[in-house]
Amino acid sequence: MIIQNHWESEFFSCKIGEVILNEISNNISTTILQEAKNENYNLICFKLNKYFDFTVYGYDTYQSQRIMYKFSLTSESIKSLNRHPNITTYKGPIHTLYDLSIQAGKYSRFKLDKNFKHFEFMNLYKIWIEKSINNVMGDEIFCYNSKTNEPLGLITVKYNSKKDCTIGLISVSNNARGQKIGTHLINFVKLHAKKNDFTNLFVPTQENNTIANKFYLKNNFELDSQLFLSQVWLKKRG
Repeated sequence: MIIQNHWESEFFSCKIGEVILNEISNNISTTILQEAKNENYNLICFKLNKYFDFTVYGYDTYQSQRIMYKFSLTSESIKSLNRHPNITTYKGPIHTLYDLSIQAGKYSRFKLDKNFKHFEFMNLYKIWIEKSINNVMGDEIFCYNSKTNEPLGLITVKYNSKKDCTIGLISVSNNARGQKIGTHLINFVKLHAKKNDFTNLFVPTQENNTIANKFYLKNNFELDSQLFLSQVWLKKRG
């Protein structure tokens, strides 16, 4: 029932596991937590389709809710959209995108759960953009560029299947807010995905990211699914 996340365990230097369940109860959660203690886990991340209060067990717990939005790519849904000329496929040095990728993680559970160190969160998002460049965690990176060719915003896209694609990171520089750069990036990806015969475009965000939720709804995304995450720390890190 517990699956060890080997990548996260190595990256954070502690034993991390995850549990994905459709149904949860006090008996089930108690059994899993005891099993995790016996197997010397530091952290168990429960991923559930409904809320369950793990704080009652007395462990240090961070709980969050992931929202998945979907945009159906049809001729009608994209007919009024335009490609902004300042947006291009990114081909420059990766370090130029580090700050933007870190800004994209403002509401990440790896930032808000204080059991993770801030430099670990920053390194995690640097690796994310690196792996997007290398086509591991993303297949495309598009940037909105200034007149001096400085990236002011970025968006990454992962092709999940022949029909679906997902936005991974989206971020706009703090110095360029209020110029509708985020909307231009979203519209560019919608048109790009439709041109390449994709049917659906997905984007995840956090329930507590009010600005992002309003932004996606304003741009005609619809709620697709919700996932409740509970990070239960059984043992403090060394």
